[in-house]
Amino acid sequence: MEAGRVEIWLAGKLRGEAVFPKGTTSPDGILVRYRSLDQRSSLGGGAPLEGEAACAITESKFECTMPAGRVDFNVRARGHVSVYAWNRLVPHLGVLSLGRVEFRKGASLVGNVVSKDPLAPKPGACRVSLRPSGDSPKPAPTAPPLPSISVDGRGFFHLEVIPPGRWDVVAEQEGFVPSKVPVTILEGAEARLNLPIVLSRPSRLEVTLSPPQDAYGEAWQVELIELEGEGKSAMVARSVGSPEGTWTRDGLGASARYYLRVLTGKGQRWWFDEQPFSPETTPFRKQVVLESDGMKGALTLGGQPLRGRAVFEADHGNLSVTFEADDGGRFEGFLPRLGKWSVEVFSVSPRVHRKVEVDVRRTQEGIGQVIVSLSDRALRGEIVTEEGALVPKAILRVVPPTASETTSQVVEGGSFHLDGLEPGDYVLSGAGPRLFSDDHRVTLPKEGDADPVRIVLKKSNDLKVQVRSASGGALVGVPVALVASFSGQATTTRRTDGDGRVSFPVRPTTPEECVVIIGPGIGTKIVAVPNLGEETQVTIAATGGALSIDFPEPTEKAYPVLQHGACALSPTLLSMIVRSKDRKSFFGMDPGDYVLCLTGTDFGAGTGPCKQGTLSPYGALNLAVGLSPK
Repeated sequence: MEAGRVEIWLAGKLRGEAVFPKGTTSPDGILVRYRSLDQRSSLGGGAPLEGEAACAITESKFECTMPAGRVDFNVRARGHVSVYAWNRLVPHLGVLSLGRVEFRKGASLVGNVVSKDPLAPKPGACRVSLRPSGDSPKPAPTAPPLPSISVDGRGFFHLEVIPPGRWDVVAEQEGFVPSKVPVTILEGAEARLNLPIVLSRPSRLEVTLSPPQDAYGEAWQVELIELEGEGKSAMVARSVGSPEGTWTRDGLGASARYYLRVLTGKGQRWWFDEQPFSPETTPFRKQVVLESDGMKGALTLGGQPLRGRAVFEADHGNLSVTFEADDGGRFEGFLPRLGKWSVEVFSVSPRVHRKVEVDVRRTQEGIGQVIVSLSDRALRGEIVTEEGALVPKAILRVVPPTASETTSQVVEGGSFHLDGLEPGDYVLSGAGPRLFSDDHRVTLPKEGDADPVRIVLKKSNDLKVQVRSASGGALVGVPVALVASFSGQATTTRRTDGDGRVSFPVRPTTPEECVVIIGPGIGTKIVAVPNLGEETQVTIAATGGALSIDFPEPTEKAYPVLQHGACALSPTLLSMIVRSKDRKSFFGMDPGDYVLCLTGTDFGAGTGPCKQGTLSPYGALNLAVGLSPK
């Protein structure tokens, strides 16, 4: 009803028997979508009358009211493949009987293929198939082949029983360029292509490059890139143009969308299409004008010349030109244009990887000039003994602000200077033969250097442990793992000697260290050992139980920690020591109290949710934290 008007149209009935696969639950109803070929809507400005009707199913029978006359329609049951019918006659006040309508489980896809050529799409010759894309799921070896079907006289196609996921829909006909579009299929749903798939005869692309050679006298290279929809693209051709500045490519689809990118003979990205094009005629001609500006530059670090590589980029990386700076920091060459560029700098010694924005300006001589100036952000310091003497040779460990990768390097002569680092908080420590230092936290500002760091190496203590059985006998050859207690330290495993003894060099400043003792066939014990230089005896009894833990997939912001007594370690580290493949199942664990917590920046300064319990001798304990109830 619109503006007080009521639309009345001639109607009839549609009846049928809905048959569903054995062993499945039949839905309560079906949905019929229709489009009248005879009647038109007065409210719709004379457009064909179309709509849908929901029909209840009673004892497998259904009945729906539809427009009378010639009608196209499809019958849809949720989670099943639609059934289509074309140009069927619904008698006025009468009944069109469909008989048995058999539904199949699964998803489907409907769409149309069109062409400007009157010979396409041709039923029987034009086929539409589903094919894997880069994002498609991998079908099981026993899975049926992906569906393929010929279009009907109107170019319509209906692919049935499609696995959920992302696929390519490809239309093909001999003498035409195959055309494909990406599609996402949901479980049990019907997908419709919003736009038809277009078939076209092969086209020829002819490109004229002016000037015919790059600024270094070499022939240009040309890349042809096809846009595949949903922000994706694929390179379909890359080759060198002729010395006369021409480049051609045959077999292109007039309905496809492409863009060109032109590179120098050395592969520098020099020009690209700002808008995609479709070769609607054959040959399709493009004229590309390529400009070049001479440029001189300098690369400096802290005001001093820097030898390295400077990559000039613009327009989201479609323009990219690389220069190599010599020992004096000088470089020169050509750019596609002057003006603003993003420059990424790489240097090996000193190690630099940084990005800056620059403005290349034209000088009175008519060429561009730029100085890529980097501030000398550096960590400086020295590594000394407790007596204050420089250590001739030591290991410097550096943990960056992200704590994602610890770097170690040899420092000769006791002094170090680390250039080209990003601003942030760093943790530095030193080590030598039986020598350790405390951690030093240093903040590197955005501009300038941090204060010098003095790292004092101290003689290590020997952490001594003797492992015995419950009867008092020494356990020989038992693996004992010293758990890393500071940044840059690695977890170390050693075996007990003939007297059941093992020792580790450790920092003298730590009050205690955690070790994991694995008594094969006896039990696993996590224990904090006092760092007093005296031997600690640890007894392992054959009373171990099964510990099972569960937690969400760890991230940098939220990760699990297992606590036992004064020791806390990650399940991943424990699984490496105790050799648990799933990181969550541990057998023969020492009886006692265990706590599983989530921690990380997601929980502010404190820890997140925790779950605790007691493992009894020969018993079992299950701890789960941070998981949604199923």
